Amino acid sequence: CNEKWLQTTVGYIFHSVMLAPYYSWQRSHAVHHAKTNHLTEGETHVPKVGTKPRAWERISKAIGFRTPVAIVRMIVRLGLGWPAYLLFGASGGPAYGKTS
Repeated sequence: CNEKWLQTTVGYIFHSVMLAPYYSWQRSHAVHHAKTNHLTEGETHVPKVGTKPRAWERISKAIGFRTPVAIVRMIVRLGLGWPAYLLFGASGGPAYGKTS
C-alpha cells in the first residue's frame, strides 16, 4: 500500500489497541531498518566482534547449558526493556537516540 495516510491510520489504531506508542515505534522501526545487517552499526542481532565473551555467554558455559540464561534474559528484556521503551522511549542505546 502506497497510501501513507492509510498506513498511519491503521498503525495508530492497532498500536492504540495494544497500548503501544505508534509514533515512537515508527521511528525506532525506521532506525532499526536503516542499518539492518550492518556488522558494526546494526541496532539488533549484531554478531559479536572480538574475542571477549559476553557475561551471559560465560554464565551459560559455566553452568553447562543455555536455557536458564535465555529465560533470565527474556524476563529482563520483557520486564525492564519493554516498559522502558514505552515509558521513556529507550531504544538500542545512546547512539540511536530516544524514540519519543
